Amino acid sequence: MPGNHVDANRPLPQSLRHVARLGLQNSGAQGYAIDQLMADGEAWVRRWAEGLSVPEGDSPNLMVICFPLGHEDAETGALSFVFHDKTVSDKTRLQLTQIAAATESIWQLWQAPGVYARSVIRIAELEAELADSKIVDRVCALLERGNLDLNPIDAISRSVDSIIRPFEFGTVLKRLVRDLEQDLAEYELVRQAKAVLQAVKAYQRSKPISIFVTPAEVLVDASVASPAR
Repeated sequence: MPGNHVDANRPLPQSLRHVARLGLQNSGAQGYAIDQLMADGEAWVRRWAEGLSVPEGDSPNLMVICFPLGHEDAETGALSFVFHDKTVSDKTRLQLTQIAAATESIWQLWQAPGVYARSVIRIAELEAELADSKIVDRVCALLERGNLDLNPIDAISRSVDSIIRPFEFGTVLKRLVRDLEQDLAEYELVRQAKAVLQAVKAYQRSKPISIFVTPAEVLVDASVASPAR
């Protein structure tokens, strides 16, 4: 199959597994699998699977519902669910369709770096071509005017600087990278804090409640309860 295929050694996003697992638990399916088309466009590799093994071909005793995963009109992966029951309700199919839609959105985002890279390269090429054309025209104008300019070297130096300066795409990209890295770092701190809080709550729930009262506590309670004389 033609298309934009990616390196099968690149780790898949963890959210794919969690979303597929959610579909598995809520649909009554016995298993799921996520397969990826390798870079040669011919071989398929099974990246993740849980539960009953999803057969690669038709099976007389199993029902397999498969959803293609793609990017830019090319199928590059597949999400499949397997059922013991050959009859799958419309409600279940609708649920799996929703899971597949969410999975494909994640899949497309995971493959977006290749698209972004091509776009960045093209923008940089266009910027360079446009700047080159402007500089050529400016130099030709100076050459045609001969000695009318008192300092043509200074003039072209200022022209080149004024032509190239507006091309700030690289600066914008660096700022975006910095902001995204900061957002990711902050979110990871939030996740760690939540994990610590959950661990503390789990420990508190599992810790036995002591009903032993020390003699000192009894004396304190007695002195508080006794009326003053």
